[in-house]
Amino acid sequence: MLYATTRSNVDIYTAQRVLKEDRAEDGGLFVPMTLPPFMPFEIRQFIEKSSADVIAIVLNRFFNCTLTGKDIEFSVGKALYSTVEMPYKLVVAEFWHNSEGEMDRLIQQLAMAVSGNRIAFEPGEWATIAVRIALLAALCGEMGRKGLIGAGASMDVAVAAGDEASLLAAWYARRMGLPIHKVIVSCNANSILWDFVNRGQVRCSGAIVSTNTPRYDKHGVESLERLVFGSFGRVESNRFVTACKNGSSYLINSEQQRYLEEGMYICVIGNDRVERTIPNVYGSYSHIFDPYSALVYCGIMDYRAETGERNPVLMLSGSSPENSQEAVTAAMGISERELRDRLNLG
Repeated sequence: MLYATTRSNVDIYTAQRVLKEDRAEDGGLFVPMTLPPFMPFEIRQFIEKSSADVIAIVLNRFFNCTLTGKDIEFSVGKALYSTVEMPYKLVVAEFWHNSEGEMDRLIQQLAMAVSGNRIAFEPGEWATIAVRIALLAALCGEMGRKGLIGAGASMDVAVAAGDEASLLAAWYARRMGLPIHKVIVSCNANSILWDFVNRGQVRCSGAIVSTNTPRYDKHGVESLERLVFGSFGRVESNRFVTACKNGSSYLINSEQQRYLEEGMYICVIGNDRVERTIPNVYGSYSHIFDPYSALVYCGIMDYRAETGERNPVLMLSGSSPENSQEAVTAAMGISERELRDRLNLG
């Protein structure tokens, strides 16, 4: 597969360059020349294959490599992620069961498998998105094996706006044909995505407010450039970039806004609600969320309450509660020792 950028398709770039870099000389973000579709028969086959095999198939498509499922397992281990089934057809995919307690570690290991190099490096932005698309494809197969989706059925995928790579992966995976009905996106007070989807306009500046999900305390302008390109094409992404450079508003028309609303639900969640959700979920289901996962969970509850939809939901969780232990222990009223015990960390 070859790549261009969100700003130009004059120059062509290799998969190996995209693996380790974010932008080209024109300032644009790397994107595939063409987005490879998932055909219905392939999606059915994902149910029959191991997660590692599915990940290898998708990564080979994006990066012109020849990985096998065994290569993936050698790089990461057989426990690629953990899934937790909760009531009402909700499955939480936890990607943080590794030495760092972070999804970023898993993404880095899979990018290293693609490169064939055992020396650690920071993957480029598109690489982090492509690896997540591969994980979503594998999870689609697992949702099928659980009997939650089947022929003609779809699922929703829930992410946080601040986790831009997961948001974009879900959006691109939906465009590629994975059976994703809606991408449910939870924002804290800082994301500009709510205005973009619900009002059709956005200003690429403004003050940042402190929240209890501090990693997501950003506007997300770069991810919006890629979202605009992936939804409306290069002319629009260049118009968006120009608006940002000029400090002006970027507006889309009603048809474009409807397109986004058809595939995406956006909500804003406050600090108090995130904090209350952590002990409430533990009290009801004996499961511990960090603040970032609690934010995403709140979005699922809002979406279902507002729409009445009851599709199976795949919720992405990228960080261990231990990495937010101060916030989690304060919300639950327990000690750090108790938190570790409840997480079975010894």
